[in-house]
Formats: sequence, C-alpha cells, structure tokens
Amino acid sequence: MINNCFNYVGSKDRIFPIIDRYLDKTKSFFIDVFCGSGIVGVNELQNYQKVILNDACWQMIDTLKFFRDNDFSKVIHDIDRVILDYNLSKENKEGYLKLREDYNADPYLRLVFEPAMFYCLVTHSFNFNIHINSKGKFSVPSGAGRSYFSSSLRQKLEAFQWELRENRDKLVFKTEDFKVLIDKAEKITSKSIFYADPPYLCSDDPYSRIYYIGKWDEDKERALYQKLDLINDRGGSFLLSNVLQNNGKWNRILEEWAQKYEVIDVSASYTNCNYQRKNAGETKEVLVRNYK
Repeated sequence: MINNCFNYVGSKDRIFPIIDRYLDKTKSFFIDVFCGSGIVGVNELQNYQKVILNDACWQMIDTLKFFRDNDFSKVIHDIDRVILDYNLSKENKEGYLKLREDYNADPYLRLVFEPAMFYCLVTHSFNFNIHINSKGKFSVPSGAGRSYFSSSLRQKLEAFQWELRENRDKLVFKTEDFKVLIDKAEKITSKSIFYADPPYLCSDDPYSRIYYIGKWDEDKERALYQKLDLINDRGGSFLLSNVLQNNGKWNRILEEWAQKYEVIDVSASYTNCNYQRKNAGETKEVLVRNYK
C-alpha cells in the first residue's frame, strides 16, 4: 500500500484496506469526487483503466500534477530549497510563519503558484492540516514541536510520487464542484465507481470545513445525496465514506437517506485490518454503497 505523503488528519490511508474491500472492481473508471491528497485513487491505479481525481482545492490538484509531471530529483530539490530558504524544522515556528506570510502575500497566487511551497506549508502546519480561508489564503497555525518534513515522510513522498509518475497515463485531474463533476460524467457513469468522502457534517474539527469549497452545510449534504441517487439511477456505482455519529452529534440527513442502500459499519470491519480505531463508542464511521 502507498502511504499518504501529506500526513493530515482524516486521510483515508488509515482505513484504506476497508475501503478497498468494499469497492466495485467490475467498473472501468474510478472517480474520486473529493480526492484530497488522492491517496485512495493512487492505491486503486492497478484496479481500473482510468482514475479521475477531483477536488475543489486547486492547490492540492496542482501539487499532485507537479508530482506526476516531474522526476523525483526535481520534486525533492524544490522542497529542500524551500526548507533551506526558510530554515524549516520541527521547532522553527518563525520560519513557518515567514513561509506562510510570503505564500499568502502574492495577489496572483494561482498564476505564480509554487507546489513545493504549498507542500512545505502542509508538512509544517499544525497536525499537517490544510485550511484555505475565504480569501484563498493558507491559514493553519504552525505545527512547531510536532509537524515537519521527516525522513519517513520523505520516503512516503518518494513512493507516492513514483506511483503517480509511473501511472500518469491513467490519471486525470479535475477541480470541479461535485455537482458539476457528476453531471459531466453522464456518458461514463454506467462504467464508473464514484468514491465520495465529503467534509463531515457532524464533525467538531475546526479545520474539517475547508473554505475552498465554502462551509459544508446541510444544503450541500442533501445535494450530494441527490447526485448519488442520480448515479444509481444511471446504472453507476458509488461508495460513500461518512460519519453517522460523532461525540453525541448525529447526521440525521445521512441516517434517513442511507436506508435505501447498504450501510457498512466501519468499526465492525476492522477485523484483519491494521488500523486501530480511537475513541471507540463516540464515533460511528460508515460506508454506504448501492451495489453488492
């Protein structure tokens, strides 16, 4: 298995064996609707003819393209240059804050975007979090004392980048709104498995509602389920990752909608999986699928 080289909280590599177990492998196209770091899609490259990675966070998609389109020597050279220029380390808070200031200062961020700077921000931010505010600025506090580009993370990056590079002809990147993405995929829907891991409505993580797609709310939650129903009606497959309960909060919209499909309790699927669940009893994580 390829591990996540971004290391952020919520990455699906921790439960990937469970996700993989329940995916529909009869389809030709794997479409990750909210791909984030792309870790699920990258690990499915050998199982599908095409893997489409979509995320409204264009910074993440542009960084993944940078990994795909360059040799590792170029990728690591650019990252090491940023680390050296800002003296980034496990303890240097000031270096991180200067990097964040410089990154956020350019009013033409998308035109001059530097993937290595973005990656270094993520790998030195608090808990490796990714949060883009309403002005498009990276807004996570420093991870001094905990987050940094370690030797183990460097090894993860090398393996992850190699997988992207070796399978670049299979990969398609998009930055569409999820509704637009699903509508545009009408011609290939019957040949596709859509994997959806949206922001969690009942999460109490202050960084879970990332502003690059606007705050995730009940309207977006309902709109997503309408599009998943549409996929079902078109003969496609979908697998949804979500949280039904978290610290006393219930996602009633999910609970009601999911009754028409198969609901898989992720906690009950941990047998034969290396992942050890934390806070058992407080969080009910589920998968929902429309096929057997």
